[in-house]
Amino acid sequence: MAVKKLNILFISLVIIKNLEKRGIYPDLIKYFISQGHHVTILSPVERREKNEGEIIEGEGYTNIRYKTLNNTKTNYVEKLVSTFVIDFLLKRAVEKSVKGPIDIAVYATPPITLTRTISYIKQRFQVPCYLLLKDIFPDNIADLGLLSKKSIFYKYFRKKEKHLYSLSDYIGCMSPANVDYLLKNNQELNPEVVEVNPNTIMPVEPFKDKKIIAGLKSKYHISDQAKVFFYGGNLGKPQMIDFLIEVMQSNLKNADVHFLIVGTGTEYNKLNKWVTNFKPDNVTLLSFVPKTEYDVLVTVGDVGLVLLDNRFKIPNFPNRILSYMENYMPVLSATDIHTDIGKIAQHNGFGYWCESGDLNAMNELINAFVNMDQITFEQMGKTGNKFLKDNYLIDRTYNAIVSKIPHFVQ
Repeated sequence: MAVKKLNILFISLVIIKNLEKRGIYPDLIKYFISQGHHVTILSPVERREKNEGEIIEGEGYTNIRYKTLNNTKTNYVEKLVSTFVIDFLLKRAVEKSVKGPIDIAVYATPPITLTRTISYIKQRFQVPCYLLLKDIFPDNIADLGLLSKKSIFYKYFRKKEKHLYSLSDYIGCMSPANVDYLLKNNQELNPEVVEVNPNTIMPVEPFKDKKIIAGLKSKYHISDQAKVFFYGGNLGKPQMIDFLIEVMQSNLKNADVHFLIVGTGTEYNKLNKWVTNFKPDNVTLLSFVPKTEYDVLVTVGDVGLVLLDNRFKIPNFPNRILSYMENYMPVLSATDIHTDIGKIAQHNGFGYWCESGDLNAMNELINAFVNMDQITFEQMGKTGNKFLKDNYLIDRTYNAIVSKIPHFVQ
């Protein structure tokens, strides 16, 4: 039976200039296109780009890039203001540039303040709306002590959050713990509209060239005898950088480990200051690099690090874990007790988990990897890669979304 061509409206605060980059959103958009559908993308142009906005037409997609304040790589004040005004800017972009027809609207948090926009879309296009819940705000910043639950701002955002949930016909959560948290804290929600729809990608086989890896190790003075513990991604307050520094400080004289940290964020300068002061032989810190360079650097890693603040009460699903699994890397997670991805890794045999802030437990797990025989170590990486392909492929997200469209035949 023929597949109906769909018109998807996809909204995200992730900057999407083109579809050449890989990631959970570009991969999903490309998969929709590969199945014969058309995607209208609404993606931001942050004010630092000095661009008033543009519309880019491509094969199978229309990318409407609308101007916003800076929402990434900026301070919390501008992020907060951006969260307030984004709904007005986005609704205006929809009114001005989205012509239709539309079969379904797909959008992700952050932000949770899209209530005007989603209300307008539902009224104008009369279509189901699917929320990909990637961030539970404002509880996430309240957990970190950045916003009091008694404050007027928290109450405002919490009201917006509940309104967005009520507007959403379906909500896809990143993990079972996310589903449980959402239903427990929003008991007015119908459990039948909430489902597990995790971060997913279109994996590629890693290009592990021994000469390139050897060259990179030589360039960054990484010993061939050391296990390389790789961290890639945001270096902000949620990642508990103070604990990472504590871990590296306790391993300054450990020639069996090397920490390769690639990323940027609000806490990067703190990390860089520590590296400058102590000049550790077994730590390499690199600021943000393009995705193509990152994909090469990650092949140098042996173990992938996941770090989250132990104050979190909301379960998280750090996207970087997919890159580790794609590259056959066992995972070492140090997170809060509510996030379940580290426990999923440990239960399914492709990683270890401890509570972040527990230095002794973290170092025990580091030593467990260092002392592990090579056959067991490689099998753990293969197990993670298989788990990725069994559970986190992009067609899972695609199928969950299109199955919600009335009269759609797959």
